[in-house]
Amino acid sequence: MIEMSFFVNRFLKGKWFAKSNSILSNKNKVLLVIATLRNYMKAGGLKKVRKDLVLLTDYVSDIIHGRYHEYNKSSIILALAGLIYVVSPLDVIPDFLPLGFLDDITIITWAIAKIAGELTKYSQWKSTLITHPSKSDDIEEVPYEIID
Repeated sequence: MIEMSFFVNRFLKGKWFAKSNSILSNKNKVLLVIATLRNYMKAGGLKKVRKDLVLLTDYVSDIIHGRYHEYNKSSIILALAGLIYVVSPLDVIPDFLPLGFLDDITIITWAIAKIAGELTKYSQWKSTLITHPSKSDDIEEVPYEIID
């Protein structure tokens, strides 16, 4: 059995972070990655990490739309790199092969663990909006920009 570290090392040495960093300033490209992934999930892919994928796509989407401001650049780059990896047909194990989703699941699980603190803050923010809808009126949507 291939260990998790094999996939993570391949991910870290790959083009995923550079790609994430390069499209991060292009809202339409980021939204295309999110839309592609959501369509993929609707078709039944990656059921084991669906909840994590929804969390990551919501996190990236709320940042890109200027709704969520309390993030750091490295976390959004990592989240987006993981999402790009999942939708890319050129990952370590092609998805059409048996166990083809194993690498995708591993990368998403690892990414979630790496930015868990950031995602906890985001989830608390999101919960506040759900339990107190009037607070969403206080959200000032500002143009998205990368914060160093």
